[in-house]
Amino acid sequence: MIYFAEILVTLPIEVKPQYEEIKKQKIKHMANIVVTPERALAFQETISYLFSTRKTKEDLLNEGEQLGLQRGEQLGLQKGKLEGKLEGKLEGEFQKACAIAKSLKNQGVAYGIIVQATGLSLEEITNL
Repeated sequence: MIYFAEILVTLPIEVKPQYEEIKKQKIKHMANIVVTPERALAFQETISYLFSTRKTKEDLLNEGEQLGLQRGEQLGLQKGKLEGKLEGKLEGEFQKACAIAKSLKNQGVAYGIIVQATGLSLEEITNL
């Protein structure tokens, strides 16, 4: 025997047919279960909550897009930092090589030796 207390719950119009179908299916499978008014209310509240918190396809797409943008920004910042560090390191090495080459040039060391010692081109050494 089934006791199913009908509790009025305000549901949006577009949800009512789905709710009614779910309720019919549940009643069909509850042939030997006694449903108290409290259980019926809890069931209806659960259904109402599930339908009210359900996200639309558009909501999920927007969330995915936002997460993708955030991840892209993070990766871009990381890549930029690495490139900046590398560029700074290379610039520092170049400046050091120039300083050594200039010192050797001022001491009258042959340009061929300066090229070998610093890795700078002959043109870079003559422009110092």
